[in-house]
Amino acid sequence: MAQIVLEFRQLHKHRSRANRARCRSENISRAGGCSRHNITVGKVGFWYFCDLAEFERELIRERTMAGLASARARGRKGGAPFKMTTAKLRLAQAAKGKPETSVAALCKELGISRQTLYRHMDPNGIVRAEGLKLLI
Repeated sequence: MAQIVLEFRQLHKHRSRANRARCRSENISRAGGCSRHNITVGKVGFWYFCDLAEFERELIRERTMAGLASARARGRKGGAPFKMTTAKLRLAQAAKGKPETSVAALCKELGISRQTLYRHMDPNGIVRAEGLKLLI
């Protein structure tokens, strides 16, 4: 809706410039096709739609916030569940203790990405801050 309002503003600006230019070049009097009344009514209509768009945006925001608060009250949180669990981290620690462990095979077996593994533990198998959050 905001994009529509921006396009409408540009169109209105362009039309009013073109209208003034036409009025000057063709020497049309105010009683003719280029009246100040038409321009004023156009401005009122434009601001009406702007206010309507702003009101609609506030309603959407208000309803979204109410929905999130309702979900929080029911114990729901947004987003996808974490891929790395405490059990997976402990398995990864045990596997990293063995020198023949392949990181790619370990990640495939655990169902996580290499980035997720390294976010929770360093290449030597030492748990990082993100991993400590899981273990506590």
